[in-house]
Amino acid sequence: MEVKVIEPFELLLCTDFYLDLNNTFVIVPSFRHNLVLVSYLDKLEICVCLFGNNEFRLSFNSNVVGISLLLVH
Repeated sequence: MEVKVIEPFELLLCTDFYLDLNNTFVIVPSFRHNLVLVSYLDKLEICVCLFGNNEFRLSFNSNVVGISLLLVH
């Protein structure tokens, strides 16, 4: 497994919004989805993470920029 550090990293969300992440580690290139820790987003202090109705919503400046379904296993 190869670990790479990319700084900064721009994550393109399905809403065409770029999420700028610093001190980012890209660990497994074969992943089909991007993984971002919610605690990391909380430390940015510029976004709001909301959970409810089996969804996750990410907002910046009161605008929803990302929505995802929560998967329960």
